[in-house]
Amino acid sequence: KAIYPAPITTSSGLYNGEDTTPTLTRQNNYSLRLDQQIHSSNSAWARFSQFHATQTASGGFKGLVSDNVSDGQNWGVGYLRTFGASATLQVSGGHVWQEFATTTAFTNAVSTSGFDQFFACGYLGPEACLIPVLSVTGYAGGGDSYLNDDDGDIYEWGADFTKLTGHHTWNVGANFSHNDESVLNANGNLGFSAFQTSNLEDQTNTGNALASFLIGTPTSGERRNNLKLPQDGWVKGVYAGDQWKVTSKRTMNI
Repeated sequence: KAIYPAPITTSSGLYNGEDTTPTLTRQNNYSLRLDQQIHSSNSAWARFSQFHATQTASGGFKGLVSDNVSDGQNWGVGYLRTFGASATLQVSGGHVWQEFATTTAFTNAVSTSGFDQFFACGYLGPEACLIPVLSVTGYAGGGDSYLNDDDGDIYEWGADFTKLTGHHTWNVGANFSHNDESVLNANGNLGFSAFQTSNLEDQTNTGNALASFLIGTPTSGERRNNLKLPQDGWVKGVYAGDQWKVTSKRTMNI
């Protein structure tokens, strides 16, 4: 009774409940752009963009709400220097970050006292105790859950230098990038099917998932309390090359 809403009479006559929870989506986007010609041989640019989006929707039935929050940011800077007509230097850097979090919870306080406390409590995240997600075959299901996914936190820097000398075009450069990622997933799941109340000698058309739920005999159970900590990830690269124009019709790349 504390988890599911009271049954009602519906116009279809096939169901005993309605979920009128609205889906509300809000999104804000920001962007900035800067281009600067310092003087004839120097220029610089910068870009910045960010978004924040939220969505509130039903978590499976009336009284259970899912809140989703998504944030992201992207910026980049660059500098170009020319040395006469024979050489150029480009330096650039940037950062990309995105995080997604979803929380599914009951609008009214629901106690976990009826569940084994090892199964329902001890979770990481904003709530230590969570009502397991209840899945009853043929019926609406749902429960508390929390997911925080830091999809990526990437920094990248690079430099490229090009020099023309006679019939040669020399290129040297380097690039470095660093990435962090973390995921926190906290929820419990209990599945109820007709199997637990079926005739074990002949399971054809016997058993009832709701009956299995009412007597508290799940078919399956799972508890997730996973935290994937950020791990440093580096990508480093350097290069050097020469484009040699051997003749007017032949070019060699080294």
